[in-house]
Amino acid sequence: MGTARLVLKSKARSNNTISVVVGAVAIYFQSANGLHGLLTEGLGTGVTVYGLLQAAVGTLRRHRAIELSDPPETVDQAPR
Repeated sequence: MGTARLVLKSKARSNNTISVVVGAVAIYFQSANGLHGLLTEGLGTGVTVYGLLQAAVGTLRRHRAIELSDPPETVDQAPR
């Protein structure tokens, strides 16, 4: 099973991956241009990257017919 399929199979994995990418963009702008650069240029870029990645994830899920996995059931009682 490919890495993309593993990331797309769970909504939490997809959101975490997108968060890491947007965070990396923010760190880049912070280190390159300081706080002013992050707030003026990085904020718009981060929002754009987030939107594009959300659209790409949704499109790939529909195109590849990947269904979200069910959340694991919690066990209320300890096994006997």
